[in-house]
Amino acid sequence: MGKGVWEIKAIYPDLKENQSNDSAFVKTMSQLKKYLVPGDYLLIVFILFLAGAIHVLLHQNVAQGETAIVSVNGEEVYRLSLKEIHDIPILGTIDTVHVQTNGSQIWLHGSPCPYKICEKMGKIHLAGELIVCVPNRVLVRILPQKRDDLDATTM
Repeated sequence: MGKGVWEIKAIYPDLKENQSNDSAFVKTMSQLKKYLVPGDYLLIVFILFLAGAIHVLLHQNVAQGETAIVSVNGEEVYRLSLKEIHDIPILGTIDTVHVQTNGSQIWLHGSPCPYKICEKMGKIHLAGELIVCVPNRVLVRILPQKRDDLDATTM
């Protein structure tokens, strides 16, 4: 039995033991339903709705990036426009890594580091996102678009 079933059995000790692994979850859930009241279902739906609403609200105001900064060892070496197409070799502390853009996104490829985590971070395009190659000490960060209109004025 999985750990989850043991936790359920600790809470509800009168649940019966199931022989089949495939049907164990279904049988356990059907036995568990007798402990839930309609208010529990309402609470579950409300929590799922709230989680979805928070996810939408947090991600709707994220601005599209316009410029990317490439830094090596803490010093800026390139400032690239994401609207252009680039494939630039960057000399890091270990070896060369390539920074590539396709007109809207930026990513790293050809990294000399052993686990290639920076390559697995994928393509980024939103303001504030970054890619870090720690062994090679290369950082790619997207800056937000500059806004000319004022949000507020103080005196």
